[in-house]
Amino acid sequence: MMDSGPLHWRGAGTFLAGRRVSQGHPRSLGALHLIFLGIRCLIGTGVFVLTGVAAANYAGPGLVFSFALAG
Repeated sequence: MMDSGPLHWRGAGTFLAGRRVSQGHPRSLGALHLIFLGIRCLIGTGVFVLTGVAAANYAGPGLVFSFALAG
């Protein structure tokens, strides 16, 4: 006999069937938006990683002054 408790896996369709989904905010992001968001996150991460590597290798303890001079 299968367990029908709250933690039993019944699939996403069964789980959401009894719940009311909020209609307040429509979905506004399409596939192209999500692709550009992913690319933007990758570029942003690369900028922070390269900044950290440059600070560790070249600025050292003068990191604050390095950022102040760079703008």
